[in-house]
Amino acid sequence: MELRDFAQQLLFGSRLQDKLFSPDQLTDLSPGLALPEAPKQPARPSELAFPSGSHRATLPSRKQLEQETSRGHLLHFFANHELLAIELMALALLRFPDAGMRVRRALVGTIFEEQKHLRLYIDRMQELGVGFGEIPVNAFFWNSLSKMNCMEQYFAGMSLTFEQANLDYALFYHKLMTQLQDESTAAILKTVLQDELGHVALGLTELRRHRTHEQDLFETQRSWLLPPLTMERAKGLHFNRAEHQSLRRQLGFPDSYIQQLQAFVATKGRPVDVFWYNPDCELEWKHGRGYQRSRIHNLLISDLAPLMALIAKPGDLVLAQKPPGLRFQARLRDLGLPFVRYLSVSKQSAELPADVLSLHSFRPWGWTDSALKLAKTLSENWSTKVASDWGRQVQLSQIWSDKKHVPRLRADLRRTLDLCEQRFGSVLLDGVLFEDHSEIVSYLRQMWQSDPQQSFVVKSVYGAAGSAMKRFYSEQDFSPSNLGWLQSNLVEGRPLLVEPWLYRLIDLSAVVAPGSQHVQISEFMTDARGQYRGHRLGGLGISWTAAIRRWFFTEQFGESVFASFKRVAEFIFRMMRDQGFQGAAGIDAFIAIDPRHGDFCLRFLSEINARYTMAHMALALQRHLMDDADQGLWRIFSASEIKKLGFESPAKFANWLKNDLSLNANRSLVITNDPEQALGCLTVLAPNQEATIKLEAIGKD
Repeated sequence: MELRDFAQQLLFGSRLQDKLFSPDQLTDLSPGLALPEAPKQPARPSELAFPSGSHRATLPSRKQLEQETSRGHLLHFFANHELLAIELMALALLRFPDAGMRVRRALVGTIFEEQKHLRLYIDRMQELGVGFGEIPVNAFFWNSLSKMNCMEQYFAGMSLTFEQANLDYALFYHKLMTQLQDESTAAILKTVLQDELGHVALGLTELRRHRTHEQDLFETQRSWLLPPLTMERAKGLHFNRAEHQSLRRQLGFPDSYIQQLQAFVATKGRPVDVFWYNPDCELEWKHGRGYQRSRIHNLLISDLAPLMALIAKPGDLVLAQKPPGLRFQARLRDLGLPFVRYLSVSKQSAELPADVLSLHSFRPWGWTDSALKLAKTLSENWSTKVASDWGRQVQLSQIWSDKKHVPRLRADLRRTLDLCEQRFGSVLLDGVLFEDHSEIVSYLRQMWQSDPQQSFVVKSVYGAAGSAMKRFYSEQDFSPSNLGWLQSNLVEGRPLLVEPWLYRLIDLSAVVAPGSQHVQISEFMTDARGQYRGHRLGGLGISWTAAIRRWFFTEQFGESVFASFKRVAEFIFRMMRDQGFQGAAGIDAFIAIDPRHGDFCLRFLSEINARYTMAHMALALQRHLMDDADQGLWRIFSASEIKKLGFESPAKFANWLKNDLSLNANRSLVITNDPEQALGCLTVLAPNQEATIKLEAIGKD
């Protein structure tokens, strides 16, 4: 029988026996002309035809597989995949008759083995009471690969993607069937696994034959894949386990390929969100187009940008100047953190990978003009509905983050929500706005006449991490440099806010995620200059004194302070949504000593952040890496702080934390940014009380 006739029967035969036909002898004397294009779908029996609707079956769960029928349904999936492989291999023979005798013979040998697998699956399915065609089949293999234009695309998609992933599936389900004492099914899967090793080896050989000298194996395969296929499809269940990776090493895949495959992530059809870390958004709002990042800011942003992965979903894109190293990415994945795809970005420009076909949304830390520009340069694939609202988000972000609205809003909320003045302060503590530095001086002198001990803080309406505020204790602080600071920060339309300095006891953050109404409240820490140092995680208030806990959580005047604060946050976030703001947001507040009577009070609205905050990251770490009952701590150590501790670099500090800080392996600290790349800071999570005590003690000796 001529090989061409055999391939035509496999592809265009409408009976199952046509697909399973294996001639005793094959010749390839007349390969014929290339089939100009693939049929829309292969011919099949009606019960195995591709469904026209969206209905599709799902793989049975581990529990369901204890039942024979569910095991039959699992094999039904595998049988359809074998049938699709046979049809695609036949298509390759017909589309590329000039592929060469060696390659065509290898394909025929692979077809015979796929037919063997299909027969084994069908026979075992019947023993389990399931007929082939009993449940809907899917057409993903065909839809992904039938438009191949060369044999390289075939080997990249079939041998090195679908069949490579099948190594993981066959190994996983072989072990599972053995555990379930289904020796017959386990034996079939063992046979399939052994044969698939040969199929993948063939693809690897072709990969090496056709790659250019400059390309490594991973990038060669990636360049051959047809969308929507990505390298994510080359991995199956438990790819990260040592035995699964060992199979690939046995075949000759280098460690560099395995590491890149491990690090690669993409969604399987879900449109992706793109995240960008620009925490200096308030400085950009303040300075406008003339804003330039300082060197220190640039180092910190470079170190922290990959942490946007914490608030992303698996497969999303995170833009970063320095993506974490592959080894560190694997460590994060082993810990169970969302595994995202990092994309290098520089000078506010980036290019999307060719295999990113569908975008859902752009999520910067904060919406600014540069964020708007970057979003537009990424792709033309944003939907009109999404992109048309970006400019409005920039406007709303600036409006809601502007501190000049805070005094009026505090007074309005106190009245609208009926907040008790004894617990939430009076209008006297709300602060005053000034547009002239001499008026600030006069106001402070007047206030000190009535209370010489009271100090004040002067804030820019836009500022980040305490960088745009100055404290005044007495007239001695009216130095030329401080007066110059007042003048330089008073720009047209942006007054300075003067507030009484309150003795802060505890900093609080209330945050909401994009598209969510769920408010989370947590405690964060700042240094003497108001710069963020970390987050306390676990149950809110665990580390507080009994007196503060009683005051904050005990119901008085109809509700607790905690409930009132949450009500304030919900009210503000609802107002933001009603105006069209769609992003993440946060509210900073703090528990303080009220200077009027010496009792506790809650500065329930210190500022509004119409952007992501560090609380979003910290709470994501808590969700992923901590038990509900544990007490934890997330700390940021700046490069200057690390040097004061006696370490030359964040990497050496991380090494000390790992090797010299005495902690049980199961209760250890977690480094949350790549220490080998860090220059500006190191972030460290203590996920339990034991580790928290150790972390808090650093630098206190």
